[in-house]
Amino acid sequence: MCQESELALSLLEQAVDLAGVGDNTAAAAFYTLNLGFAHSKMAESAAKLDEDERLAEQRALAIAQSTAAAGLTEGAGDLWTLRVALCNGPEFLSAVCRNDVAIALLDRWTKLPGEASPSLRAHHLYTLGWSAARWVNIARQRQHARTSWRWRRRLDRSTIRSMLPKR
Repeated sequence: MCQESELALSLLEQAVDLAGVGDNTAAAAFYTLNLGFAHSKMAESAAKLDEDERLAEQRALAIAQSTAAAGLTEGAGDLWTLRVALCNGPEFLSAVCRNDVAIALLDRWTKLPGEASPSLRAHHLYTLGWSAARWVNIARQRQHARTSWRWRRRLDRSTIRSMLPKR
């Protein structure tokens, strides 16, 4: 497990609490967004170690924190944090095959007022491409599974017919 992420979680949780005490919603949203990112890094670490249970848990936390950050920042009017949250969340959602929700959030990103910086536009385009590619890959896998099943069924029937006595 990544030691830096563990340390970051503790510090970021404290920062969220402090921002809440001071009624600084924008800061609370920013730190919550970073909590989500730290959980995503811990998920990557779990994936490398084949720790499926921890991977699922960390991905769920990354999604929850990114969603919470988007909700907090909408009220605060911090468009930068909102744009990042509306890209990070879909990236984490696509990793767990929730591409329909991911694409909807990315679409919401395009409807935000004002101009996004070039780095935020690049983040959006990267995430949109990654989510769309995951969606296409899943559709191909489903189609392959259906086709493969039909092919096996036909093969089985033809194999069985060849074994039957000729009339």
